[in-house]
Amino acid sequence: MRVIEVKANKRQLFHHWMEVTFPLHKLGKKEQSVFAELLFYRDALKEKVNDEVLLNKLIFDHEVKVKIMNTLDITQNRLALALTKLRKQGAIMNRTINKSYLPDINNNKAVMAYKFSIIDDVGSKEEVKKEV
Repeated sequence: MRVIEVKANKRQLFHHWMEVTFPLHKLGKKEQSVFAELLFYRDALKEKVNDEVLLNKLIFDHEVKVKIMNTLDITQNRLALALTKLRKQGAIMNRTINKSYLPDINNNKAVMAYKFSIIDDVGSKEEVKKEV
């Protein structure tokens, strides 16, 4: 298996995570950024809060939303729109982050492996352009 190490702080990790998992979630750039920030704050809070119900409540607290708006330089309306899209996409369900979107972080490392199943050979350059 080929492994490429990317050095990043926690916030960068979650933004990179959203970029590399794009083929799985297909979220727009703004939604990816908002969700990455939610993941960042969830990770920071989970070190202090053991109760999952309280953790989920705190993630969607007004104070966290304000921090996200300031970090991403977006309006309250833009944040609300992104959160709505995240709900429709299934990334947020019942004011809870869908755990299938969470990276598995152990010992300050998050590892992801892709397994590609090749289903057909590409026959022309036109087909490649459509997929890229």
